[in-house]
Amino acid sequence: MSIFSRFQGRSESKQPVRVKEIIGRVSYHVTNAWARFRSHLSLDQTQPDYEWWDKFRRGKQSGFEFAGLFAKPISEIVASWVLGDVIEAQLVEADDYTDNLLKKFMKRIHGKLITIVIDIYGLGDQYIIVNPDGSLSVPSPELVHVVYDPLDYRKMTKVTITSRLPDAQVTDVYTDDARVITIKWTNLKDTFRANEVYEFANLIGKIPIVHLANDRSGNETNGRPIYEALFKLYDRYNNLIEKMIDGAELMGNPFPVFEGVDDLDETIDANKTSPTDTFLNEDGVEEDRVQIDFDQLPAIFVGRGGRFTFASPGNGFTDDIRNTLKSLFMLLTEHTRIPEAVWGLELSSARATAQEQMKTFYMYIVQKRLQLQGLGADEDLQAEAEGGLLELCDIWLRMRALTDSKVKVAPVVLKWSELAQEDAELAFNKNESAHNKGVITDETYLANLGIVEDAQAEIADAEDQMTDEGDRFEQDIQDALNAERDPMPEAA
Repeated sequence: MSIFSRFQGRSESKQPVRVKEIIGRVSYHVTNAWARFRSHLSLDQTQPDYEWWDKFRRGKQSGFEFAGLFAKPISEIVASWVLGDVIEAQLVEADDYTDNLLKKFMKRIHGKLITIVIDIYGLGDQYIIVNPDGSLSVPSPELVHVVYDPLDYRKMTKVTITSRLPDAQVTDVYTDDARVITIKWTNLKDTFRANEVYEFANLIGKIPIVHLANDRSGNETNGRPIYEALFKLYDRYNNLIEKMIDGAELMGNPFPVFEGVDDLDETIDANKTSPTDTFLNEDGVEEDRVQIDFDQLPAIFVGRGGRFTFASPGNGFTDDIRNTLKSLFMLLTEHTRIPEAVWGLELSSARATAQEQMKTFYMYIVQKRLQLQGLGADEDLQAEAEGGLLELCDIWLRMRALTDSKVKVAPVVLKWSELAQEDAELAFNKNESAHNKGVITDETYLANLGIVEDAQAEIADAEDQMTDEGDRFEQDIQDALNAERDPMPEAA
């Protein structure tokens, strides 16, 4: 009997069973008959623990209160460099009307994109919903459940978003064909109300949701936080900071020490500031206790042969800890690719200059931009937009075209802001030379200078102004000639 016939008709449970939990990520293993014949799945559906990482980056996760403060700046610095000023989107084959709408759209959502990308790097995943009116909604990733095509784990076939409100639970289900909204009332006063179900046709034939994932490998459905691999480093970093603070507090409150006293009981009895009391020790046995409040003693009695001092750790231990923290910080900068100069730290003469470090950082930012950009549509290859901001623009154009027949749905390209800021005089001279030689247009010349917001409109206005001024100049000449031919009559 073959393997296939042996398992025909058998129904094995496919209920996901949690087999282990790692800090920040939860792993699931699907148990079925085929597990006997293979050691692991080809697909990794591991999902970040969004709540854990959200507390971590805000310094509220237990055990990472200090080290977690490094997390938020990392995601914010990388996000701000990746997005730059404004991302320009336009069709591969220019269409003035559509290109103008895309330009306004990208400018309008730029602030929201910064927040979204910070969450992508901090949590690992984020989802953007394109609404029928063209606006964007961004649900918390833990509210989103995605069902993928059984044979294509990157193709979403169904997305369910469940929002729990004080008085109701709202469930949005998106497919290629429809969107179904179910409202279940949970308030005790409204429990008698029936569920409300609303169904809308999906007119664009594509789920209007873009999934953005950070550092996702080829066989993974979800991303991972940008600093996930630094977990152990953060753990040690936090422990060292705690010990350094404890040591500093200990040095600020040194221990009183009696040394070489012949009769210790006599010395204690001479310095006690309150009557002897009793307490229960760990074994539940009563013991006597004497209390000495040194701040209430005008003088301290030391018995024969004794000496009284205050003891505290040596000053050198804090320097050792600082050096260790510095070494750990260097590992952090190497993993995140963020140079010390970007952190605002001063570079010593023995280290590479900030300019040299920034070259590597620029390459890293270009890599992150390509990941965020996704794959664009290509008519020659008959390929649709897939992932990233290019898919977001594609879905937005499809939505817009439903109510605006002038919108053209076609492949889109993105133009990112420059990473390195050139010297203003050098940039002007380069553009001036290219413009004088006629190798760039007036519009490109003005756009590169960056002194106006809309180069095309500015050139059109300037041309109109020159035409008007030329007409006025010709009219002034004509008026002067007419006046010379027909001089005004002399006054009587």
